[in-house]
Amino acid sequence: MKKTAVLLLLTIYSHLVFSQVTEPKVTFGQFNMADLEMKSYPKDSSAEAVVLYNFADYSYSFQNSTEVVYTFHTRIKILKKSGLERGTINIPFQWGSSADRQELVKDIKGFTYNLENGNVKMSELTKKSIFEEKSSDNVREMKLVFPQVKEGSVIDLSYTLTSPLWYHLRTWAFQKDIPVVWSGIKALIPGYFDFKITYFGYHPFAIKDVKQGRGAFISRTDGKGQQIEDPYLSYHFAMKDLPAIKADDFMTTVEDYRSSIDFELARTFFPGGGERNYSITYKDLTKTLLQDDNYGGPLRKFGKTAKKIAAEVIAKSASKDTLVLVENAYDYIRNTMSWNEMARLGVSAKLDQIYEKKIGNSTEINLILVAVLQELGFDANPVVLSTRSHGKVLPDIALIDRFNYSVAHLMVKGKDFMLDATDRYVKMNMLPKRCLNDRGWLVSKNPRWVSLVPTEKKYVNTQLVFSIEEDQQLKGHFNEYYYGYASSEKKAEVNDLSEEKYFEKLKNQYTNFEAPVFTLKESESKELNINCQTTINEAYTVAGDRIFIQPLLWETQKQNPFTQSERKYPVDFGYNMQETMSAKYTIPKNYSVESMPSYTNLYLPGNKGKYLFMIKAENGLIEIMSQLLLNKSVFTADEYFDLRELYNKMIAKQNEQIVLKKN
Repeated sequence: MKKTAVLLLLTIYSHLVFSQVTEPKVTFGQFNMADLEMKSYPKDSSAEAVVLYNFADYSYSFQNSTEVVYTFHTRIKILKKSGLERGTINIPFQWGSSADRQELVKDIKGFTYNLENGNVKMSELTKKSIFEEKSSDNVREMKLVFPQVKEGSVIDLSYTLTSPLWYHLRTWAFQKDIPVVWSGIKALIPGYFDFKITYFGYHPFAIKDVKQGRGAFISRTDGKGQQIEDPYLSYHFAMKDLPAIKADDFMTTVEDYRSSIDFELARTFFPGGGERNYSITYKDLTKTLLQDDNYGGPLRKFGKTAKKIAAEVIAKSASKDTLVLVENAYDYIRNTMSWNEMARLGVSAKLDQIYEKKIGNSTEINLILVAVLQELGFDANPVVLSTRSHGKVLPDIALIDRFNYSVAHLMVKGKDFMLDATDRYVKMNMLPKRCLNDRGWLVSKNPRWVSLVPTEKKYVNTQLVFSIEEDQQLKGHFNEYYYGYASSEKKAEVNDLSEEKYFEKLKNQYTNFEAPVFTLKESESKELNINCQTTINEAYTVAGDRIFIQPLLWETQKQNPFTQSERKYPVDFGYNMQETMSAKYTIPKNYSVESMPSYTNLYLPGNKGKYLFMIKAENGLIEIMSQLLLNKSVFTADEYFDLRELYNKMIAKQNEQIVLKKN
């Protein structure tokens, strides 16, 4: 099985036949008694529903115009009440102002099968339960509400979609947010089209079959009056027993991991029309962006205003040092401009107008920063990237729509230096977490890939200092120091709420804190520190003449975020991490330590991470240090088990008790 997320499978000239499994025979309108009798899905007892069969057939029609004809058949088993919503299915389709932009959904047929008193009842989907709704200006949806859907039902659906968008074949997703027993696609593509086919995902094919042939598609004859047959490629891909895939906190976007097939048109060879190349290189992409009226053009035309801003930056700078000028320009733009939270590759208006309104999208704000840096004499250029929620870029296939964001780039002491003026809280040469997505493309006279792997990490240092009082109370204070990404993210959280509301949120969170007094400070290096003076009620447990107390109090981690026994795809934190917690407790004079957790030092293979727990008791004090360190931001599926076990052992250690006994 391939562990890489992207695998280029084949092009029009390749020939491959690889088939392991025979496709199940599932006929629309014919129920399967075993499906109806199923009470739960054996491979995932928690599943609310399961896709029993999902199949698509892609073909081309040249009767009146060039069209793609899609035929779909899907069958779903409802297992729990929470899965009843699967009885409503939405079919999106393109809707344009002209016929050559409008897709058509037709031949919709559906049944709900229910097993009642040993008999099968079939309820047909009628026109009254089919609704057309508008999703956006360019997309509409056919909403299908299946009748008599209940626990145990099986839904059977068949329909056809015809599309004039012959140059765009729909992505086929094998994997869903519920388990899939079987998913397959057949596509017959005439030799007039050369599609690059890309596989995403981490699951093996049950069927991977590509055959060559010849057929009559566009009617024409040779000199002898014989019908001309043209070559075609017939594809058949299928997967079976796919687990549900759902987004979690350790993914970029779920689409980067979902098993799917994507089609990109590279060339066409229409009879009498010659060859037309649609595939572009990254060199082409660079040229397109630099010449584009919504990208390079506005950047060049902003020079006059950028010059005025640069003069103002110089006037306010106490030093002409490179980093001082860069930082002042960076702070000027990000404190002047507000991000509208739109990730866009192009600009919506002239940059002068955007600057005047003081609000813009990611590309608009960062192109303004690039222009100012250029006026300051720096070789600054934009870097285009794809945010984590948008998906990874394909280094082997240049597609402009894979990018949705821009940041500023320059070289400092021979190293890449990147800035994002949409974020007011990250430090110099730090990109917000949303941008940390492997690599970006430098749009310049010397274009190249630049790494987006961060040099900063997320680091939180928590210090607890308390005396153990009577009546289950602790008196003292704690400090939390935030560095790197922890600092920028905490600043954003505080400022989004306001400092007052943030402290109110903490008071509501820590309900056993009595009259807490919170203060917030920023260090000279602009890192954040939160301090709290308080008395904690019900802070420990008393049993007879013994006190039981958790070493890290409320900072103790209770649950492992990695609950799956195995994982097919990477764990992506976005950045390296360090969590250090120290505690110092003053023991009551009439108590002594009876037992406490032991020293622990755990390492991941290859020094990719570690967990350290240290504790000592002397002179009436207990001192503790707990530290989790992850030295890489992305852990592969092969590394998942070790990472999960490290968390398991850390949580077990943190939940051990300190036991004090009355003298």
